[in-house]
Amino acid sequence: MIFVKRPLSVTVVDALSYVSNALEILSLHIDCREFTFNLCCLYRPPAQPIDVFNAMLSNDILPHFLNSNTVCCGDFNLNLFNPLGNPLINDFINHMLSSNFFLLIDQPTRLSPNNNITKYSLLDHIWCNFTHFDSFNSFVFNLEISDHLPVMFHFKCNTNEDQQVYYYRNTNNSSNCQKFRNLVRNFNHAGTFDDPNTAAANFMSVLYDAYNKAFPILTSNGRRQSRRAEWMNGDLRRLINKKHKLLKLSRLEKITRRSYNVYRNLLNCLIRKTKEIFYMNKLNEIKSEPAKLWKKINEVTNRSVNGNRQLSVTQDGRTFNDGELCECFNNHFSSIATSITNNFTNVNSSCNILFPRVFNKCVFNRVTPNEVKSV
Repeated sequence: MIFVKRPLSVTVVDALSYVSNALEILSLHIDCREFTFNLCCLYRPPAQPIDVFNAMLSNDILPHFLNSNTVCCGDFNLNLFNPLGNPLINDFINHMLSSNFFLLIDQPTRLSPNNNITKYSLLDHIWCNFTHFDSFNSFVFNLEISDHLPVMFHFKCNTNEDQQVYYYRNTNNSSNCQKFRNLVRNFNHAGTFDDPNTAAANFMSVLYDAYNKAFPILTSNGRRQSRRAEWMNGDLRRLINKKHKLLKLSRLEKITRRSYNVYRNLLNCLIRKTKEIFYMNKLNEIKSEPAKLWKKINEVTNRSVNGNRQLSVTQDGRTFNDGELCECFNNHFSSIATSITNNFTNVNSSCNILFPRVFNKCVFNRVTPNEVKSV
């Protein structure tokens, strides 16, 4: 999967975007105004033969990008440290170098301290065939997201950021959500069950069409600022940074994994307690003001509430609003008990008929502490 930030112009390279047993690949042609390049993201299943992958690489993939700026990245599942001297991995490296690609990642992307052979593995690659940018960097992050470490490649083109427009969808708007529900609810499924593939395609088409209608793309000329959690303080940020450093030390076997896990679990408890205390104090400050109290609760739980919503109830063909609504509820609850009891029928039966009485007693002997200990 590749996410591309607007307003970059993107075209999918269909010939190199597919899924097979030997390879999963997605390729894009990206236009950055003054600079255009190809981005190829791929995944090689570790169980598939390396020679088959090398053949696909040299015959299909690399020739397509021979005369264009290209970044090729992904989980290749080929350990470039090659501790066993696998000649097929050397063939892969030669294919990339002979096509003018050079490697940007030279640090291990998976750390396996318990495996003496593959303790440090470089499985996630970023290959590039252009270098004409001043801001040209690559990184490996020590983050606990998966057993592979995230990798990043960064370069900056000369785009005019002052003219950039930001795009977003307002998915928290209650009216938009209701519109989406209505569009999906009114979808007619009749006649679409003859072929399951056709039915699935029709359903997804309707679903995406409803999503685009209910949540249209909006534009903003200003940069959208991310909201930092109001309960997050400087002390917690320092402790979180320390957790990342301890993770790196544990992967380098300078501390035990158990030491890191103990610190991480204590930090998680501290974060939960900090959030709890923060919001309890906030709610105690405004507990005597119901309007502010519910506003804060809705804010914390991410509920979108329309304060101008009108309530109405229809009974016996008549609609009740405002003051009439209170009278409608009063009449209902004051008469419901009588209505229910009038529907009861007298039953001349006794529980003694259904369940015979039991006269036997159940007696337990006294239990002493010593008896419990001996047992």
